[in-house]
Amino acid sequence: MCRDLDGVQGCHPKAYSTCSVSGNSHDFQGACSYTLVTVSNSAAVNLPWFSVFAEKEHVMVGKVSTTRSITVRVFGVSITLEKGFPWQIQMNGTRVNLPFSLDGGILQASQAGMGIVVQANFGLRVTYDLWQTVLVKVPSTYSGVIGGLCGNYNNQKDDEFALPLGGLVGSANEFGISWRMEGGKELCGDFCLQGGCPKLGDKEREELTKSDKCGLISAPNGPLAACHPVLPPAGFLENCIANSFTVGGKTEAVCLGIQAYVTACQEAGVTLKDWRSRSFCPFSCPANSHYSLCADTCHNNCMGITNPQLCSKDCSEGCECDTGFVADGDKCVEIQDCGCEVDGMYLKSGEIIYINKCTQKCSCSSRHNSICEETSCPANTQCAVRNGALGCCPTDVTCIL
Repeated sequence: MCRDLDGVQGCHPKAYSTCSVSGNSHDFQGACSYTLVTVSNSAAVNLPWFSVFAEKEHVMVGKVSTTRSITVRVFGVSITLEKGFPWQIQMNGTRVNLPFSLDGGILQASQAGMGIVVQANFGLRVTYDLWQTVLVKVPSTYSGVIGGLCGNYNNQKDDEFALPLGGLVGSANEFGISWRMEGGKELCGDFCLQGGCPKLGDKEREELTKSDKCGLISAPNGPLAACHPVLPPAGFLENCIANSFTVGGKTEAVCLGIQAYVTACQEAGVTLKDWRSRSFCPFSCPANSHYSLCADTCHNNCMGITNPQLCSKDCSEGCECDTGFVADGDKCVEIQDCGCEVDGMYLKSGEIIYINKCTQKCSCSSRHNSICEETSCPANTQCAVRNGALGCCPTDVTCIL
């Protein structure tokens, strides 16, 4: 339908559906790689193909699985968001600084508060807070033609547990395992599926439901109450309680559980009140920055100064640079210390990269001044990705081609 979306008038999908994945939100704790969403129906011939995968890992004494990385495959490229790597993505195995734009903006990736957002021009939006919470927003044009752990989006609740090759299963565990990706299974495990996780008792539930723990999520007069009519808190509360109990009620797990609800609420456009403090779930930021419930990381970054971005109106909590500083990756610098742009990618000052199959070598020597020159790989070397960087790699060294 024709309407205005984030300041752009055009033909936009009538509606969207958002899938939230946080901790063990699918009732199984497998630490493997899983398909969250993929275009699986041949009826989608006129729609761009895409897939979203999640790699999970065991944390906290190996009893809880959380998201380690998210991979989005679309428009012939693969973009990976990794836990603990803000302001960076891997595109086809090569590390790229944010913000990033492909082919004039058909695919964009940017830092949004503490997390990273990947957006495609047809309405797909993937948000990962780089800890545990993943949100996949899909336009209504894909209703009934997708599959994966997020369901098929056909507005029928009785057939969500659909298998990749068709048919239905009755349990969340069997459903989850069916969407586990091939390869590397010997490195992952389903700890709780083997009876390794303890059972939650009434006493433990009562303690974790208190308003100074996971109960903050559903507190009727709490800082997150404005979100309750938009996004029912029950599921997030249960995930928070389950994950926190599994690791003995650790505050870290409680904070992550609440954070998952905050991320989803802000993605839904809800304005929240401050919920963190110095004594409750404190948030630390690097030099020359501060925590904000609505951090501006889209406008206030080096690349945004010379190449303004189309920023979402949504809030995202995270670190924001102090006045007089702008974001240069994961640190805040003065404007004169900013880098430059090369082919839609941001280079920090002094950074050197190879592009176009190692036929060009580009560098950023000073503020907004990039230099690219023709080059080729010497004898006994090959153009390949090694340790996340494209370059000329010795032929006797194993590289990622």
